[in-house]
Amino acid sequence: MGLALDNINITASFGDVVIDPDPIDPDRPPFVSSGIFLRGEVTGWSAITDWEFSDEGEGNYVLYDKELSGAFKVADASWSSACNYGTNGTAIMMDMPYSLVSGTNDNISCGGNTYLCKRIVLTISDGNAALLLESDDDDTNLTSVYVIGDNNGWNYMDKSGELKLDEDDGLFKGQVTLSASADGMSHWRIYQRLGMSGPWGAPNGEPTTDNVTSGTLEKGSTASISTEPGTYDFTFSLVTGEFSLSKLTTVIESVTLMPEDVILVPTLPEKVKVLSLNNSLIHYNDQAAMFNDIAAAMGKDAQWTKHTLLGKSLNTHWEEGDGLAADGNPSAKMLIRTEAWSHIILQEQSALPRTDVETFLASVKRWVEYIREYCPNPNAIIIIPMNWAYSGDWTNFTDFNNKFYTNYQRVARETGVTVCPVGVAYQNVYNEKGADGIAPWFQDDRHPTDMSTYMAACMEYGLIFGEDPATISYHPSSVSDADATAMRGYASQALLGFTNYVDHTAAKVRYTAVTLDQFGMEIEAPADLVYALTEGAGTLDDDHVFTSNGTEGVFTVSAQNDKFSTTASVTVAHAETEVQILPAIDMNEEKLTATEDFDAIGTDAEAALPEGWRIDRQTSAPRIVGSYDAAQDNTMCSGGVNLPSNAKNGLWNFGQDDSSDRAVGGISTGVANGTRCVNLYAHFMNSGHKNIENLHISYDVEKYRKGSNPAGFTVQMYYSIDGRNWTSAGADFCTTFEPDAATEGYDEVPGEVIPVEAVLDAVMQPGVDFYLAWNIGVTSGTTCNNAMALAIDNFQVTGSLPEIPTAKHYIYAIDETGWDALGLYAWGDSELFGSWPGEMWVDEKTIDDEVYKVFLLDTEGGSYNLIFNNWNNGLQLPDYAITADRDYYLRVTASGVTELSSDPTDINTIHNSPLIKHNAVYNMAGQRVSSNYKGIVIQNGKKIVIR
Repeated sequence: MGLALDNINITASFGDVVIDPDPIDPDRPPFVSSGIFLRGEVTGWSAITDWEFSDEGEGNYVLYDKELSGAFKVADASWSSACNYGTNGTAIMMDMPYSLVSGTNDNISCGGNTYLCKRIVLTISDGNAALLLESDDDDTNLTSVYVIGDNNGWNYMDKSGELKLDEDDGLFKGQVTLSASADGMSHWRIYQRLGMSGPWGAPNGEPTTDNVTSGTLEKGSTASISTEPGTYDFTFSLVTGEFSLSKLTTVIESVTLMPEDVILVPTLPEKVKVLSLNNSLIHYNDQAAMFNDIAAAMGKDAQWTKHTLLGKSLNTHWEEGDGLAADGNPSAKMLIRTEAWSHIILQEQSALPRTDVETFLASVKRWVEYIREYCPNPNAIIIIPMNWAYSGDWTNFTDFNNKFYTNYQRVARETGVTVCPVGVAYQNVYNEKGADGIAPWFQDDRHPTDMSTYMAACMEYGLIFGEDPATISYHPSSVSDADATAMRGYASQALLGFTNYVDHTAAKVRYTAVTLDQFGMEIEAPADLVYALTEGAGTLDDDHVFTSNGTEGVFTVSAQNDKFSTTASVTVAHAETEVQILPAIDMNEEKLTATEDFDAIGTDAEAALPEGWRIDRQTSAPRIVGSYDAAQDNTMCSGGVNLPSNAKNGLWNFGQDDSSDRAVGGISTGVANGTRCVNLYAHFMNSGHKNIENLHISYDVEKYRKGSNPAGFTVQMYYSIDGRNWTSAGADFCTTFEPDAATEGYDEVPGEVIPVEAVLDAVMQPGVDFYLAWNIGVTSGTTCNNAMALAIDNFQVTGSLPEIPTAKHYIYAIDETGWDALGLYAWGDSELFGSWPGEMWVDEKTIDDEVYKVFLLDTEGGSYNLIFNNWNNGLQLPDYAITADRDYYLRVTASGVTELSSDPTDINTIHNSPLIKHNAVYNMAGQRVSSNYKGIVIQNGKKIVIR
């Protein structure tokens, strides 16, 4: 058969050409797999393809076009000893060869910087390895360059100093506000790209010190230009390096007296109780323990408790939640709520206070508000320790420390907290002795050694007790006599040379009229401001420093002229030392239901409510939910049959005369100072170890008198974790009554009953208070007369335990480490439990009288190395190798892991195991304490007070 095609006509159309948004350089050598990876925070510590070095021969390995930040190492996929490189003890810098150390567990650090690298070049030769982060200095086709410096906290990824290309004359132009550093000048450089790429600085590598507003920059120089603070029009030539700055005229936009709201506590309580929300800078070498030893040696009754999250920010502390954190210990918020701390230390992570002061400020403000609202001592003295620059980066060391100084003082001025100027001591030593003199203060690129930790502990002691650190007699054995004397001297020099806005032990507050121009830049305050202070509070000197005379109260400081008027308040107070333990209804894994029908309260007018229940009346307005701690535990009136239209307003014990069937509620009124609404409260405490969730709640709303108020009446339920700040439970728990024709009672009561039953999407967390409130009041408006008599009866709540995820296999571990927390990380064929520190145990099981913590091993097959750790708090055990093809039963001690020889067989399920009782007693930091410990403790998951 012969076949053919004829008269073929093909028509094609083409759309727009699609250009590769990230084209690969055609001159780049082809990728050759090396098996070597950059593994770190940017990769989740995994060995991923995008971060594998290309083998370009002769011991050179290259990554292209990478954004690098945080901590990292260079290693193969299995972390083998043949290829595992880490830090040499200093931070890595752009365009500077960095020697790697083989076999170390310590990570390389980018400090607080983010680097945009054209190439990352690894060189391995004769057993030595080095890394080079190459910036992109190609200046072709640039449309923007960036002014980086004090104007943006030396944040190399910040765009606020952008200068844009003017195509008409080829110059880069923009408006930049240059803020002052500690020396009164503003220091800056220009970079062709963000991430420290293509620097332009002062010629010959010599930073300027005078006010410079024009000249020529040198490409490749990282020396800074100094300019007086102000807002300038910038012009810069990328061809010649010439620049010029033209200062803009400013006008005053606002004047604010700061700190605006201060609590001043001139007198310390008998016992000083310190809590720190901290990271590794305090945790390393245990600064808290050193402080405790110093205080004891100096005859002080003081105790510092740490709450540590290594490498984390104050925001991470916040996000731990309200109850127990992921490690099973009290979260930062829970700790604050459960002790009358005299001092609370808020330590931010290493770089954030320098690179992002707005986020730092927001975190401190949020914590200050939380402490004032929730700490049993709302007058706790709040301290922020000033961080210091990284070692190794000596070019920027002073600039960075100056930025720390400026930003910490700004935060203190705006929030009224006190600064412990630790970073000032570091800078003082650098000024005196240079890099060689300060280097022994660093354990690595940022963490202190024993002697610099001791120095910081001496500063905290001096700050808290108002004493010169030079008078301290104690030092730990890890610090020599000579070093201890020197450290006390440096602590004294830094502390006595630093002026805080709020100095509690001196009973002083330093006020500043913060004046902003139209660009938002701080400028000099008007000279004609007149300052004044409430009479009887103390004195206000010519430098605007308030000194208290000891009189407690709220006082006002003001500053005004003919255009501006501003005020600030100072509350002179004392430390509250007692913690109020409120009665609560106990619930836990074995007690998932609570009920109350109020029948046991009897018929008395002033009947006592059941334990955990309270009631109040609001006299200012309807629909206001009050606070549980301010409510009362008894009613005011009793009755219910044939209630007259003029029955007393207030809190009622409702029911038929002499009947045991009772209900609790009330009646509102329109008379002066009368009841505008009624709130009934219930307080619960989850004394167990697991969340109680999916709260199935039912109750009856009962009506004991009709009401003709045209707005009608509503009963709305709310919930809370503090009994003061309330969230509506929603429409499912809202009961509304239409108005009646008359205001009159019933012959038989209750005259009407509306049952309510629904599931509340809230959680009772272990060790956390949980409150319900029923607001009884007029549906709308403010007229509260001709009211219905309404009450709550037959209450029941039933919760459920969270479902434990099922897994292919499980790891059962007897925990004999003595650690506060036990986490499990695994590496091998994959990162089985996610990034470090892995996962927490999900359940506890008792087998043959042994308590096992249960971890999920949800995989089938593969080889892994288990690393038990104390949840990223500095401790871990040697690797333990397993094959993920079965369950494992392990004994975990502080020195290692052993597999049990016998295989328990009586585990049928890990779901909803019963509460395991322990007699151990823990303080609110989750630390085990002796039975004679005084204060708030947790035993069997329940908070109690040992006096």
